[in-house]
Amino acid sequence: HDTRLESSKAIMDRYLRLAMDAFPVENVARGKAILELALFAEREMMKLEAHMQSPEVLAAQEMIRKKENELTKYQAMLVDPQDQIHLRENKKNLQSVKAHVETLKRTLRDDHGRSDSLKSSAFLYLTNAMEGFLNALRVGGNISQQARIRAIFRVAGLWMDNSDDNSVNELVRTAIFGATSMNTGGEL
Repeated sequence: HDTRLESSKAIMDRYLRLAMDAFPVENVARGKAILELALFAEREMMKLEAHMQSPEVLAAQEMIRKKENELTKYQAMLVDPQDQIHLRENKKNLQSVKAHVETLKRTLRDDHGRSDSLKSSAFLYLTNAMEGFLNALRVGGNISQQARIRAIFRVAGLWMDNSDDNSVNELVRTAIFGATSMNTGGEL
């Protein structure tokens, strides 16, 4: 019997959210569950951000930059008249350069996909954490004063750390002023 581990996102979506929803809205345990879910999302976001700063990921980013430079160089060879003359003299070289360009494009597409996936996951955890902390504040009396203070400071900290992202600003704006908030020109 094969055992398959679930991703932290799947655990959060399939189990933790369902467990939180099992509590009645007025229940103190629900407020605690909301806060714990926010803390879980924040921890996962921090793990991903730390991973994105690891030597392995930074080395992979450097390799992407090198591949992009190499691709630019080879693409220029295919359009430069002088290089075209030399490449056409030997069809094998021309085919080799074209094949290498296609290989570089394919590997860069895959590399960018992995990089974008990491960034997207980190952003998803960020928004889940912020929404969770904001929801914890909405349940108000269902969590302790200490938990409310913690949630306020976590929202403020995450917001300040990500204030250059308009979607984060909009998330906070909507949570504070509601879905029909006035447009403040990007400033809250």
